Amino acid sequence: MCDKQSDGANGSLRHNRRLYMDAYRTFGQFTLTISGTGAMGDYNYSSPWYSYSSGIKTLNIQQRVTTIGRVAFSGCSSLTSVTIY
Repeated sequence: MCDKQSDGANGSLRHNRRLYMDAYRTFGQFTLTISGTGAMGDYNYSSPWYSYSSGIKTLNIQQRVTTIGRVAFSGCSSLTSVTIY
């Protein structure tokens, strides 16, 4: 379950009380940063950032995220840069 913590295009999403997803929009493109501790769950085309997916250009996954869930980034057709720390 994901709890939206702030409204608007720029904001934070919390998932499983351990992982945090921040989406920031610059010139119509989003940067998604996933941080926190632990495993990311699997998704069935319903990730917390799915509504932003077609505009996500940059993805940053921070050091303590231990796994990336199945279908997590489905629909991210604009993705050009992925950094895993």
